[in-house]
Amino acid sequence: MQNEITVTPLVDILTSQLGKQVVMSGDTYVYHVGLLPVSQSDVDAALLEQQKIYDEEVLAKQQRYINDGIQNHLDTKAQSLRYDNINAIGKYVGYVNDFQAEAEALGAWASSCWLVTGQIEADVQAGVRVMPTVDEVIAELPIYNKRIKYGNR
Repeated sequence: MQNEITVTPLVDILTSQLGKQVVMSGDTYVYHVGLLPVSQSDVDAALLEQQKIYDEEVLAKQQRYINDGIQNHLDTKAQSLRYDNINAIGKYVGYVNDFQAEAEALGAWASSCWLVTGQIEADVQAGVRVMPTVDEVIAELPIYNKRIKYGNR
């Protein structure tokens, strides 16, 4: 009977941590050369590293999801004022026109929203708070306040 050697995600971590090629033989992690078993403490350390990597990937995915939700929130507000999206306001800042003040106000609002989002993200990474939902983040964002009638709108 031939001994089957396979590769698992943990193999890459073990190989990196130990500086020697590791493979899996049956249920055991072994060094590729000599097929000597890897110590359980090294496997445990690699499992902790694997969990850390997984947690970081989950956190990054959650942050992307929240950032997409914030971007949608900003775009929706801009679209309610007849811009294609929040980025379209850039066409109206920097020169005198009927929409300049409104575009600048939207830009300042969007900037403050991203500042709040960045602080929330920093608090999550520091362990000060748990990862909020998109709706919870949006509830913490500044509300766009259109106090002035801009242009002919």
